[in-house]
Amino acid sequence: MKLSAFLAGAIVSAPFILGQADAPPSRKHGLVGVESGSEFVGSQTCRGCHASTHADWTQGRHSKMLQKAAPATVIPAFDQAVTLHEKEFRLQREGDAYYIVESYLQSAPTKRRVDYTLGSRRVQHYLSRDADGRIIVLPPSYDVEKKEWFHNLDIVDLEESGSIKVQVWNSNCFGCHASGEKKGFDPATKTYQTTWTDFGTGCERCHGPGGAHAEKYSVKSVAAAQGDPLIVHPARLDTETSTS
Repeated sequence: MKLSAFLAGAIVSAPFILGQADAPPSRKHGLVGVESGSEFVGSQTCRGCHASTHADWTQGRHSKMLQKAAPATVIPAFDQAVTLHEKEFRLQREGDAYYIVESYLQSAPTKRRVDYTLGSRRVQHYLSRDADGRIIVLPPSYDVEKKEWFHNLDIVDLEESGSIKVQVWNSNCFGCHASGEKKGFDPATKTYQTTWTDFGTGCERCHGPGGAHAEKYSVKSVAAAQGDPLIVHPARLDTETSTS
């Protein structure tokens, strides 16, 4: 059976187009209108001046979009076997670690550790980092509302063929699920060294890299508070910038 890479953004939140209405376009980090010298600093840095907003964010679903797999984040019990698309998947928990034993991606049963969870409100998916750095969406997914398991290809299967499909999360899906992400793909070796600043949809996912902004406001003075805030304000974008 042919193994084909399934690279569609099947599990998505609405993509954010970042920009600043009165700033010239910049393509650093691939974000429109972001200050060219700015870097991602992480939502914890934002907390210093925006504690109330940060507290709301940590309690909301955006911060829980991508999480490390742990007892506090994995919703269903991993103590059973489920059959999906005529394949059996064994769900196992060993201490604080979670595993899925599957024979879908290869003929022999293979035990894959669940490294990350994706989603927490309606649906939760389970991601495993492969030896080549690919972060794979494992087939079993959990419907939080219905409290039942389903195959992740039931959400979308663009090819609708019988070939084995692998959804590689850090190929193109991760842009909406993490902040300050770097794909880290090496074409020569076809391996990934993907990193990100924040788990989940953090402050800088919508407001752009905050390095220049944080540095400007680290100086507590009237002069520092004046002029360009060096950060994106999504609500103030003009129509053309927000849809470009």
